[in-house]
Amino acid sequence: MIPSIRSRRTKAFDQPTLLNRPRFSSDGFLRGVFAGSIGVPDTARRPYILSLNLKLRNGNVLNGAISARADESGTMPAFDLVPAVAGQPRPGRIQKQAFILTQWTELSKQ
Repeated sequence: MIPSIRSRRTKAFDQPTLLNRPRFSSDGFLRGVFAGSIGVPDTARRPYILSLNLKLRNGNVLNGAISARADESGTMPAFDLVPAVAGQPRPGRIQKQAFILTQWTELSKQ
């Protein structure tokens, strides 16, 4: 559970948010995905999900990347317009207006 917080630059979470698929990597990063808004106009073109890649530092600060990634609702059939690459089959669907927007974030216990 991510508590309600407001970062200095963006209003990331207005209410407690459930972190889905949380895990710590072998190199000490907390990773997971969740629903929310980072309040950046560039992300308004289609629905997105947020992912975290944060490292615990000094025992009380998690900082690193928060990424907004376009969700799967904006896909369309490829109609064989995209070629196969290096022996891989042609994709059946492609992204419309896809994006990944990453920003630095820092969470600290109050």
